[in-house]
Amino acid sequence: MFVVIIAAAVPSIINHVRKPFSATATVAAGTTLRVEAEDADLTLHSGPDPEVHVNATGDYAYTQSPNTMTASTEGSTTTVTGSCKGACTMHLDITLPAGLAVQAHVAVGSITATASTGPLTAQIGTGNIEVSNPASAVDLHTNTGKVVVHDSRSDRLAVTTGTGEVRASFATSPTAVAVTTNIGEVDLNLPNPAAGYYIDAAARTGAQSISIPNDRYAHNTITVKTGTGSINIH
Repeated sequence: MFVVIIAAAVPSIINHVRKPFSATATVAAGTTLRVEAEDADLTLHSGPDPEVHVNATGDYAYTQSPNTMTASTEGSTTTVTGSCKGACTMHLDITLPAGLAVQAHVAVGSITATASTGPLTAQIGTGNIEVSNPASAVDLHTNTGKVVVHDSRSDRLAVTTGTGEVRASFATSPTAVAVTTNIGEVDLNLPNPAAGYYIDAAARTGAQSISIPNDRYAHNTITVKTGTGSINIH
């Protein structure tokens, strides 16, 4: 009995004795930032200088940290990697020059981008993506997780989810929006109906509510497809 009690208590002891992790890096920026992270929460925002600044924080429950972070620039590509394996957490905070193109991939975690002025491509296996005030082309994908876009100034927005809702609002009229979900509702808040939109919306299972005029010959095109999920465009 005594041995069983000790064995059962070990995971609890390990989980409560956590140690902090931190690492920083500053590298010259290329023309593209590529981020590869395993289990991590990623935050991206623009800064005032031409360098890429990375701040990694988290904790772990082992005697040796399983958290790793690297940052380097070769040619035109700046690469940042972050990894957290096992009983650990990691948050990658990256400040990048305005206008830098970003390609981000996170296996499990989240991606948050604020005021990105360069093209943004973000993909996550399991987790949510949230983007605020983007100004260039945006391409977002989740296998499992929702996507939220606030006050987009981008001409082009493309979003796909396997399982997850999509919500997007726009500060300026987009030229092309394409949203596809397998399971998940879609809500789009479009500005200035007088700008004219051609709306191609289809839901195999789910209600549709479209409260702005649909102009077949409009320059701005909105395409929304859902397998299971309602569509609301207003």
